Amino acid sequence: MNKGIFITIEGLDGAGKSLQANLLAKKLLEIGFPVTLTREPGGTQVAEKIREVILNQRISSKVEALLFLAARISHLEEVIKPAFEKRRIVISSRYIDSSIAYQGFGLGLGGEEILSLNERYTSAFWPQLTLYIKIGLEVSMKRRGKDRIERRPDSYYTRVEEGYNWLIRKFPERIKVIDGERPIEEVHLSIFRVALDYINRMI
Repeated sequence: MNKGIFITIEGLDGAGKSLQANLLAKKLLEIGFPVTLTREPGGTQVAEKIREVILNQRISSKVEALLFLAARISHLEEVIKPAFEKRRIVISSRYIDSSIAYQGFGLGLGGEEILSLNERYTSAFWPQLTLYIKIGLEVSMKRRGKDRIERRPDSYYTRVEEGYNWLIRKFPERIKVIDGERPIEEVHLSIFRVALDYINRMI
């Protein structure tokens, strides 16, 4: 590869992002691609500490958005960009799209505002491919955990879903929708096929 490839996995809580990111990374490693697997918020020592605050402390909407951004900058500088520059395939569970959907739409801070803020401080370092695992709100409610964000009301998640739909319309070339309500292996195969097709076109 002439350069790295940056792939993100997105979706509502309970969509199986981390599991599918792991399965994709494992499959690509098996067929010989260099892969770096990571997640947000987290991925670095600083970002992991911020993650604990975000998920467990009572904070305002603006503080939450800025903490996610701070964690992302650390993650980008210490993990994503170095791996990308080494021509690796970087797979991240969540990235900027999550902030736009969850804080921009879910918390009402504005999708365009959160997008612009993140573009400014990440130097508009976007993934080339985003795989959005689509599940319904009822499925998300049944599957999601119990951290501070996951305990928010259904109305919040309705707005988050609206945010993702807005992103899908805004970035149709980058964001590919995967039906996440099928068996795990079927979801994995769909993700793998889309990712491999993109990778093969880039190398």
